[in-house]
Amino acid sequence: MTMRVCPCCQSVRQERLHEQKFAAGALGTGYNVATCCDCGMGFADPVPSLETLSEYYRLSAKYAIAGSDEKYETTRFETTVDSLIGFVPLNARILDVGCGAGGLLGALKRRGFIDVQGIDPSPWNAKVAQEKHGVHVAVGSLCDMAREELQYDLITLVGVLEHLVDVRESLRTLAHGLTKEGVLYVAVPNANKFADCANAPFQQFSLEHVNFFTPSTLSACALAAGLHCAHAWDFVVEWRQRVTEPVAAQLFTIGQPGETRYSGETKVALSRYVEVSRNQDARAKEKLETLAAKGDPVMVWGVGALTRRLLAESALGRCNITRFIDQDPTLIGKSLAGRQIVSPYELARYREPILVCSVAFEAEIIARIRELGLFNHYTTLYTLSATLG
Repeated sequence: MTMRVCPCCQSVRQERLHEQKFAAGALGTGYNVATCCDCGMGFADPVPSLETLSEYYRLSAKYAIAGSDEKYETTRFETTVDSLIGFVPLNARILDVGCGAGGLLGALKRRGFIDVQGIDPSPWNAKVAQEKHGVHVAVGSLCDMAREELQYDLITLVGVLEHLVDVRESLRTLAHGLTKEGVLYVAVPNANKFADCANAPFQQFSLEHVNFFTPSTLSACALAAGLHCAHAWDFVVEWRQRVTEPVAAQLFTIGQPGETRYSGETKVALSRYVEVSRNQDARAKEKLETLAAKGDPVMVWGVGALTRRLLAESALGRCNITRFIDQDPTLIGKSLAGRQIVSPYELARYREPILVCSVAFEAEIIARIRELGLFNHYTTLYTLSATLG
């Protein structure tokens, strides 16, 4: 694990607000949520090395797996394009960095943009982007982009900057990739509204999120890299059924680097989010204590951040779990907490009850249980869509 300086101002002075724990995995066992004492930026510390993170994203296929709620993704991407219309011409040369399976590139194509391409570390994503949207996605990272020395009229970075360890250097690389009149569009989860959005408790402190931005700290990070905010958006999107995500988006132009100033809003926002999440967690942890005390066998559907967090800090780790279930092909056959991860298509052989351990994908998992004709009893931990089964 790598100890961090502030990703915005490089200060070593920090205040710790929360300890986030996970069951052991590729990205470690957790981190401290901290804010910088000099600029107020929020970030995770310590974090995996750049090499570990790069390998993790290279092997990931989760963004290439289409779900039954794909309509929400389409709406989100169309909203992004709506924001960009008027700022760049249709013949602009566009690069989407960390493009996933190419959803935004497909939306740009549908709206008339003709020169669109992406870069992403996952070969799975590149393959799906070509097959589904007819767009070229190079397999690589920001380092590969820098070596190409190509320039673009628009670079988009949507849901990516919160994952990057070296924020300032990443933004400098992106600035270098712009034409003289080019613009950079960045969208990140907005920490100011974490506590107000419907999602699993502590979900914003996920396995992969290592930076926690507010609009002011996003602008400050960009300014330190010589990028100036020309336009800003602040909105909430429906990420999945009854699950919402707060977004801060900004459009940057190239300028001179500037100094950062202290902003205390991140500390206030993250502290409130921790309190709200703890309150939301209370009922679920009671359910898990009851389940553990009974000792009845159970299968757990979902091996993401929520499951890994609850394994580390709740009675879930003491439950009689027989196996985990997930549809990510890169995870099937592997193990978590000493139990095998199996495909949903193997479940017809088993009769244990299913614990749905996901909020974002809860509706999709329940739909899959019904599609497969499974007779297993199932229940959920949280109540965004009510407990079913």
